[in-house]
Amino acid sequence: MEKRVLGIILSLLGVVGLIYAGITFLNGNTGATRNIKAIIFSGVLGAIFFFGGAPALVWTPNANFARNILRCIVGDSVFSR
Repeated sequence: MEKRVLGIILSLLGVVGLIYAGITFLNGNTGATRNIKAIIFSGVLGAIFFFGGAPALVWTPNANFARNILRCIVGDSVFSR
């Protein structure tokens, strides 16, 4: 599988996992209990997938579009290497 395609898939899975963790955290269950295990599990997996897929997009040749999008999301400090 091409590195850029794998990076896109991992990044999208990571964003979905982080969004799911955020929605689960904000909504919770009825009452005062929240499913802490699901929040931590989906948040950690989402972060691993996102930060695993983003470098594959950034450092792949001819990926200027992905670099510009990630610059908007995380800032220029990542690209100062």
